Amino acid sequence: MEEHGIMSGLPNDYALVHFHRFQQIKTATKQVFDALAENGGGNQFVVVLGLPETARRRLDTEKNCLDGISFRFMWENYTGLIKVIPSAEHDFTTGAIRTHLERMFTGMGIARDEVGFAMSTTHKPAVGNRGKQADECFWPLSRQPRPGRAHGWPTLVIETGVSESLRRLREDACWWFHNSLGDVRIVLIVCINRRTRKILVEKWQLAPAGTPNPMTRNMRIQLSNPNQQPPLGQQPVASQQPYAAQEIEINSATVQGAPLILNFEAVLDRPRQGNESDLVFNTSDLLYCARMMI
Repeated sequence: MEEHGIMSGLPNDYALVHFHRFQQIKTATKQVFDALAENGGGNQFVVVLGLPETARRRLDTEKNCLDGISFRFMWENYTGLIKVIPSAEHDFTTGAIRTHLERMFTGMGIARDEVGFAMSTTHKPAVGNRGKQADECFWPLSRQPRPGRAHGWPTLVIETGVSESLRRLREDACWWFHNSLGDVRIVLIVCINRRTRKILVEKWQLAPAGTPNPMTRNMRIQLSNPNQQPPLGQQPVASQQPYAAQEIEINSATVQGAPLILNFEAVLDRPRQGNESDLVFNTSDLLYCARMMI
């Protein structure tokens, strides 16, 4: 599997800061935010080179350190990558997916302590100086933090961005699989085009162990099935093959590719019981989640 680095898949016009003082980051982030608001899309990334530890900790832990601009942060050694959230509607769309998941959990009678949404909590691999925040993520009971036990990797991650960020969002999906050794089972990419009022949702997961590498076209078609269960065990990085198992396009009139199906065992990290079932977003559910943007 190729290396999915912090600079991979960025739009050509990403903002670049050579760090000397924190105000530079604030200024660059404000410029990106204003351009997104004016144009309805475009670049949403700021790359920071030579990022010192004190500034990294601030970006990682202080949510309001960029003067009220919402962002997500990742880093690798002394390079930081800031994803600027262009509008409240982006967070609302991500939050609507979480809300519908919570409703499904409640409807199945799943205990509250099994449901652990970790929002933008930073996750770091055991080896290497890097870490990343998602737009939203889910810890089942088996991975939630406890006294004397740190949290594990999420089973489900949501990465949201503008349409120009699609290549980078796909790299983000690969980052989660790579750095968790496959403990992350599903990554939902939510790509919002404010100009056309369309949303693209891609469900990414790993191909089963033993899948021909590289994956053949016929095998990819076979695995691009809404009901395909992701692998439930770890996979070494060298054998991982991330792919989009589902692609769904949502606009004000139609939803193509519904329903979105999230495998129960992959998300909850345990066998289903009684009336428990896969987590399904039908056409009306997806329109509900997208209603602020379409």
